[in-house]
Amino acid sequence: MLPTAATVCFELKWKPPPEFRELKASEAKARTREYVWVDVRSPERFHLDHVPDAVPFDESNAPEGLEHITRLRVGRQKIAVYGEGAGSDRALRVARLLKKQLQTKDIVLLEGGWASWPRE
Repeated sequence: MLPTAATVCFELKWKPPPEFRELKASEAKARTREYVWVDVRSPERFHLDHVPDAVPFDESNAPEGLEHITRLRVGRQKIAVYGEGAGSDRALRVARLLKKQLQTKDIVLLEGGWASWPRE
């Protein structure tokens, strides 16, 4: 007699840590002006394409990036951070850095990262 094989199906979905909420890309596109968009991908990827009006953030030059974001936040208190895709370690590190250095909780992560951004 052969042993019975059990099949288990489950969906793997990255979940953000409780300190951040995710903004759905479909919702985000309609609300781009409410946020300062922070792109943490490589400079090469940023220059190929990015969220309209997004600013690149280079972790190796964080002070300059923080200063730039501080200037842009006037009138727009929310910050949206995105990396290449869902669960971007870099996006999470930068979001935590921004939260600490700018002393704000108004930071969201783009659900699915750049890969989920609706293309025209």
